[in-house]
Amino acid sequence: LVPPPLDIGRPADLAPLRHVLGQVDGAAVFDSAGVLRELGVRLVPSVEAEADVDPLGGTRHTSARRYSFDDPWATVIVVSEDGPVTVVRNGEVLGRSERE
Repeated sequence: LVPPPLDIGRPADLAPLRHVLGQVDGAAVFDSAGVLRELGVRLVPSVEAEADVDPLGGTRHTSARRYSFDDPWATVIVVSEDGPVTVVRNGEVLGRSERE
């Protein structure tokens, strides 16, 4: 799905961006400038990632971790429905918020 080019650096785009991210299942892809480029992306890991990268929590976190292993230049931010926000890069967790 090709979305409108909402920019995380433009205050007027933040409300529509928040709305669209809450409505679509799958990953959202932003370019290096922070502009939304794709929505609803399914992250399919390589056979190597499935074998070498252990699961992390639920499906979202595991998919993000394995995707970042396959694409080490990607920074992946996972927003869980019921808990933490996790930042993953190169298959490793860089940071995680605390549950409230």
